[in-house]
Amino acid sequence: MVFYMGCNNPQPQNSITTTIQDTTLRTVPESVTSDTLSHGDISFGLFNATRDQIIVIDDEEPPIEDYDKIKHTWINEQSYKLDFVKVQKESDDYNGRQTPDNFDNVPGAVFKLAAKAKPGDAYVLLCSDSFLKSRKALKIHNNVAYATKSSLVTELKKTYGRSVTNAKLIATTAQKDSIFLAQLAPVGDSLTVVLVTKPLTGKNLLIQEFKAEYNEMSTWRVDDGGEFPMEDFTILNAFEHKGKIELVTSFPGAEGGDLTFLTPGKNNRYHIVKESYVYWSPL
Repeated sequence: MVFYMGCNNPQPQNSITTTIQDTTLRTVPESVTSDTLSHGDISFGLFNATRDQIIVIDDEEPPIEDYDKIKHTWINEQSYKLDFVKVQKESDDYNGRQTPDNFDNVPGAVFKLAAKAKPGDAYVLLCSDSFLKSRKALKIHNNVAYATKSSLVTELKKTYGRSVTNAKLIATTAQKDSIFLAQLAPVGDSLTVVLVTKPLTGKNLLIQEFKAEYNEMSTWRVDDGGEFPMEDFTILNAFEHKGKIELVTSFPGAEGGDLTFLTPGKNNRYHIVKESYVYWSPL
C-alpha cells in the first residue's frame, strides 16, 4: 500500500507537540537504550517508482559515516540487501514532496537493492548488519476488526481506571501476538489513545500512549471530527528482541505522515527510538 493524501496547505507541520490539530501526531523521541541501537543502526527510506532504489529520508541527516552502516531494508518480515550508490543533491524542481514520483528530486543518500522488492509501502525501515543479526522479524497481518468485547478492554480499564470508548484489533503476527488501538474515555478536553501489543505468551501488555486536546473538528489530523483514524494506522514491521516485540508504525495524515520505531522500555511502555516525518501533499 502506498498512501497519498491531499491538502491545500503548502508546507508540512514539523513542530514537535503533544496536541495535534493540523498534521499527524508528533512526540519527543527518547534516547536510544545502550543495549539495543545506535543512531546509525536504523533509518527510514523512500522507494522509487520501480522499487529498485531507496533514498534515506530521516528528519535529521545522519553523519556520512553512518551510511556505511545501512545494509538492509525490510518489507514486512522480508529483508533485502542494499548497496550505497550516491548522495543525491536537492534538484531545482524539488517541491518538498517525498514520494516515489518525486524520487529523483529528493536530497539524501541513495541505495540500490540487490533484488527487486515485492509490492508494498512506499516508505520502509533501513538497518545495519547488527540490527539484522540481533532481531527476529515477525510476519505482520494488518486486518482491522472491532475489539470492544476483547479481554484487552477489561485489562485497560484496570490499568487506567477509565472506560474504553473504542477498541480495534489492527494487526496480528504470524506467531499470534495481537496489536490493538483503544481510545480511553476523555478526561475534560484531554483524549488518550493507546497502541497495545498483547503477546501470545506472557501477561504483560506493551503500551504506547497518544494524547491530544479534544476539538470536535480536528484533534489528531485535519478535519478528523475528533476521531483517531484507527483504520489508517499501520504496522509496517514487527521484531522480537530479547523476548519482547518492537514495532515500526506508519501514521498518515493530510499533508504527510510519521514513521516510528518503537521498542519496549521501563514498565512495559514503548518508547520512540527514531521517528521521521514524510511529506507528500501537493503544493
